[in-house]
Amino acid sequence: MNSFSKNNHFSNCSIQPQWSAPKNIRALVTTNFCGDPNHVDQWGHNLGTHVSEPLENVLRKRQALALQLKISSPLWLQQTHSNKIINIQEEGQAIYLQQQSLILETSAGFPQPNWPQADAWVCTVPNTPIGVLTADCLPIILTNKKGTEVAAIHAGWRGLENKIIAETLNTMQSNSSEIIAWLGPCISNANYEVGTEFIEQFSTHPKDMLNKAFIKRDDKIYFDLRAFANLQLHMLGVKNILDSEYCTYHDKRWFSHRQFTHQEKIQSVKNVCGRFATLIWLDGK
Repeated sequence: MNSFSKNNHFSNCSIQPQWSAPKNIRALVTTNFCGDPNHVDQWGHNLGTHVSEPLENVLRKRQALALQLKISSPLWLQQTHSNKIINIQEEGQAIYLQQQSLILETSAGFPQPNWPQADAWVCTVPNTPIGVLTADCLPIILTNKKGTEVAAIHAGWRGLENKIIAETLNTMQSNSSEIIAWLGPCISNANYEVGTEFIEQFSTHPKDMLNKAFIKRDDKIYFDLRAFANLQLHMLGVKNILDSEYCTYHDKRWFSHRQFTHQEKIQSVKNVCGRFATLIWLDGK
């Protein structure tokens, strides 16, 4: 059984996780089936500014999403597959980042908005949507049981190898036993074939964890992002974990970088795959 429900507040543009989060926690995952009907194009509802879609188109979609939220504009990152966290603990810090986004996204001549370079957020400021962008990597959102703290993680294989989950939990004020986690749409292990050199990147991790995350079938090796993240969360003391179970490679509602590159007709084009967003915030109404 999946952990999604349609969120009428956000129409068909997004899907809302069904999880045991407190009532004041809001979260959503955008889908490709959204946008201005007068501006339909090959990119769908791409929200990534680092791909080949014209920047002005992406910023228009981001602004439309902000209007749909009916609160502050979402905060974005320049994701670098790191284990760096941006921690928002004061309202002034959130306002500054939001003001900077308005300057960058409405001024001409910027090749790309200058968002902070990191791969996860932690936030205790109400009405401050924090987001990560993915297209096969695993989006993870966290909250505590009191509903006073949230986090969003871009967990690709490099981030998981660099222990970004541990870094995020260490940054949060809440104890890991008080954390509720939700794993969003990502590529499934059946579609994530890797080589032996890939496994060597994880040499510092427990062997029993690697045996569960790397699956051998028909003389091939596959990596299970979800399993590896789930095992890390459990090892770090997070027990309340819900998995959406959706595979980006097969589900047309979401972008898949690997699925795009497997299409011969676009193999010669760089950065043609869009990104969808996973957002979470504290509702301060």
